Formats: sequence, C-alpha cells, structure tokens
Amino acid sequence: MFLDPKERHDVDAIWINRQQGVYEAVKYLWESGKRHIAYIGVTGRRPSDPRFFAASTRIEGYELAMREIGQPLVILPMELGVNEYEGGKEAIHAFLE
Repeated sequence: MFLDPKERHDVDAIWINRQQGVYEAVKYLWESGKRHIAYIGVTGRRPSDPRFFAASTRIEGYELAMREIGQPLVILPMELGVNEYEGGKEAIHAFLE
C-alpha cells in the first residue's frame, strides 16, 4: 500500500487531501477562539519535485483559511529533510527571539 502515489495507479493507495485538512484545522482553531495561528513547515513550492508536493498543498490550505478569516499569514519555515520535531522547535525558537 502506498500513501499518495503520484505515478502509480496500479496499486492500493490512501489519498490524503492535505490542503483541505489544514484548511479545516485552521478554521477549527479560529472558531475555537485561537487568534494566533501559524504555519510551521517546509515552504517550498516546486510542483515538479515530489518532495515538495505535501508541503505545497498544506501551505495552500493554511493560506486559504487565513485569508478567509482575514488574518495575516504567519509562516515559520523549516528546512526540507530536517527532523520534524527538532525543525519545528527551531522554527518556533527563531520566531520568538
């Protein structure tokens, strides 16, 4: 089984709509009273490079939701290939400094 295979249609797969998932998460946070919502993650947008596909769709969902609720974008970039936990921590620390 594959997760989001781009070129393979002959295998069982699970498809995730990352854009919609992040969009719904941002809207939920806003409706729950959260007013400081940031995107922490890889920010590259290279559709031809499969390493950036998930990141580009997630950030599109974040941007769409934030624009709909009329809030500024707060984007804390992480480097591609950095451990997600450590990279997130580094991005938050850099932002707070």
